[in-house]
Amino acid sequence: MRSILLVEDEKMIRYGIYVMLENSGVPYKKITECRNGKEAVECLKKENYDLVLTDIKMPIMGGLELAEWIENNMEQEKQPMIIAISGYAEFEYARGMMQHHALNYLLKPVDREELAKVLWNAEKIFKEKGNANEDDFDNENASLTLTSRHKMETALEYIRKNYGKTIDMAEDRDLFNEMMEKLEIPMPESGMAVTIDDALEIAQRIGYPLMVRPSYVLGGRGMEVVYDDDSLKQYMAAAVGVTPDRPILIDRFLNDAMECEADAISDGENVFVPAVMEHIELAGIHSGDSACILPSKHIPVRHVQTIKEYTKKIAKEMNVRGLMNMQYAIADDKVYVLEANPRASRTVPLVSKVCNINMVKLATDIVTRELTGRPSPVKDLKDRKIPHIGVKQAVFPFNMFPEVDPILGPEMRSTGEVLGLANSYGAAIFKAEEATQTKLPTSGRVLISVSDRDKKDVVALARKYYDAGFEIVATGKTFELINSNNIPAIKIKKIKEGRPNIADALTNGELDMVINTPHGKESAHDDSYIRKTAIKMKIPYMTNIAAANAAVEGILEAEIHGTHEVKSLQEYHKAIKD
Repeated sequence: MRSILLVEDEKMIRYGIYVMLENSGVPYKKITECRNGKEAVECLKKENYDLVLTDIKMPIMGGLELAEWIENNMEQEKQPMIIAISGYAEFEYARGMMQHHALNYLLKPVDREELAKVLWNAEKIFKEKGNANEDDFDNENASLTLTSRHKMETALEYIRKNYGKTIDMAEDRDLFNEMMEKLEIPMPESGMAVTIDDALEIAQRIGYPLMVRPSYVLGGRGMEVVYDDDSLKQYMAAAVGVTPDRPILIDRFLNDAMECEADAISDGENVFVPAVMEHIELAGIHSGDSACILPSKHIPVRHVQTIKEYTKKIAKEMNVRGLMNMQYAIADDKVYVLEANPRASRTVPLVSKVCNINMVKLATDIVTRELTGRPSPVKDLKDRKIPHIGVKQAVFPFNMFPEVDPILGPEMRSTGEVLGLANSYGAAIFKAEEATQTKLPTSGRVLISVSDRDKKDVVALARKYYDAGFEIVATGKTFELINSNNIPAIKIKKIKEGRPNIADALTNGELDMVINTPHGKESAHDDSYIRKTAIKMKIPYMTNIAAANAAVEGILEAEIHGTHEVKSLQEYHKAIKD
């Protein structure tokens, strides 16, 4: 070590580290002290240093920011080695950030012997090997980046070179449309807009309703369904960061369509789809928020085969090597592709458990084939008969945010998910709901209050709950419709109609379940207290007809067959047949 730049804002700690360096016996020419990263930058502009020893966090430009500045502003051959020391509370945070910066080592608070050991070994190892691993240090407190800056840069360049085009093909609607036309795969009419005039022109061509979203986002961020010009203008006016390279994507929204998805494993030539997942909620609710059935139960076999064929064609065309997720919608007896995601999806662990296939391991084998020389495992994978049913249910944080209306839409709101496994659809639903800490009632009173759009389905829904042994409580027009179809019901007032009303009944524990489907801004605002109060009182609630229909299946299963036998995952897997 010839020269060291010591960056620390507290004088006593600077002095302590200085003494450590003095007493450690590590050879060095000089130490320059700085109180923060900003001062360190000025020093680095004036002269070169062999080592920067920095505190990971400081009020003005901490170690991570300093490491980033060094990486972005100094020639690689002039960049110093960087060792960051963190407090115990900051260690895990800093370690998680290391991959984004040029840090060579990250240490917890160390004594002089540990610091000396790292300083003595660091220069030698990096000069000889260019990178380090944990075997190079007998120091359990040291956490080292396992990839050198050079290897990290090489990996990023490899990704840009080989997969940048694939990502663009998925996100650029013009490129995606061209690919679908080439493969003769139908998709909803769509377009890309940068300005309000662009968007209105597309809307006039396609027609409302429309699904609009930014490009290159995850989790349905910023995605909305718009129904008229005014809503579209508001969306475009509020959109941030829209450029010709990052336009707003506009698709025709498929009303009352069944959504489904497929996870696939591809090696670029061979593609395998373990199963097709059927969303319980209809199109318009983000896939991460929708409950889904795995394998599908209600999708016709011909459509399942079509989905698998489309997925294989798209994966090959995009040269996907690893995992891939496809989103589809079935409308008017036709399968439409909604989007392709050339990456792993949150559903991969669920598919792996239900189908007894380790998708992550297989994908890793594919990605590392060039290094290992192993053959692709995909060509040996075959469809299997799965006798059980898995139901994925989303977990929401609404109980932590009492003023947030728990309405689901195209923007993802869930923070987790659970899996219910059983030999029947109803039992799997009941288990999944119970796993989310929402135990469905098997008797009592159910409130039904639905929007005009859902009136056509409410009679059949009410009859299911009546046949399951529930008392039906309903509001206004919903009550009149149910009662006129010879289903006994009790009328209840909304909060604006006087007392006793829905809020009173919920607060007094007189309702055991709530089915409330709002539609339109006025109705959604008017009915939000129903859903908020249900959450507050921990009463199971459903905000769409599809979820309510699924729930009654689970309720009937529990009511008729009672408690289900507990089986291990391995026992379910033994029943899968080739």
